[in-house]
Formats: sequence, structure tokens, C-alpha cells
Amino acid sequence: MYREKEFKMNLFSAIILLLCIVTFTILVIIPNAVADHFSGIAPTDIFPPDTIIIASPSDPSNSSSALFGFNSTELGKFECKLDEKFFSPCTSPKSFSNLQDGKHDFYVRAIDNFGNVDLSAAEFHWLVSTAGTDNTNLFVSGDLQFNNYFAGPDR
Repeated sequence: MYREKEFKMNLFSAIILLLCIVTFTILVIIPNAVADHFSGIAPTDIFPPDTIIIASPSDPSNSSSALFGFNSTELGKFECKLDEKFFSPCTSPKSFSNLQDGKHDFYVRAIDNFGNVDLSAAEFHWLVSTAGTDNTNLFVSGDLQFNNYFAGPDR
């Protein structure tokens, strides 16, 4: 009889211990594991930003210099290119000097903080004609009062 009682107590203790382990696993271990798994995953943005040129030289221009202002609908960085060159990192405002007479093409695209690139870069085309001028017309159209959509240290 003593052994039967001892066996029943051990079986009861084992069942209680098993229930405690299962309960602990369900209430503590699984939620923490799930939270740890997803804590490193940042929200995802799949939409590219739009780039806007907000200041540009006159067209035609009698200046061999040009100044462009631009902004984006999202925080991030910019890449610019002039004429047939490759895109390279840039900031707003972007200036160019010693431009040759003739047609010029400026392109700027935004890249948001998720790496989405504006596939339709903003562009501006203008003609430089400095013959017989004093080159003082550095910046005619637009102004540098930027539309501060997202002004801040990330720009």
C-alpha cells in the first residue's frame, strides 16, 4: 500500500510538473521567441519617392553657371547628373559652373531610406548662351525658399 501511494504521488507530481512546463512554454517562451524573431524586422516601404525640382535657371540662360533646388516626398538622399554623365550623390541646392554654351540636361532622383529609387527622375532642360553677356544671371527662375516637405538632418 505504501508503494501504491508513493506511485500515485509521483504520478500526480509528474502531471503537475508537466502542466507547469507546458503552461510556462505557452505563456513565456513562445511569445518571447516570436517577439525576438520579429523584433529585427523593420517596416517595409515598397513605394518609391517622387522627386521635385523647385528652383532652376532661366531657359534660355546667359550664364555659364546654374543652380538647382529640389526636394522629395520622402526622407532619404539624392542623386544628380548633368548631361550624359552618370548619377552621383548630391544635395540641394546643387550648383554647376563653367557650363559650355549649348543645350544642357539636369536630372535628379530621390532614394528613400528603404532604398526605393524614383524611377522617373525629375529633369530640366535648358539652353546656355553666354555670347556677349556678362554672366551675372546666375539664378533667375524659382527661389531657394524650399518647400520643406521633410527638412531635417537626414537631408
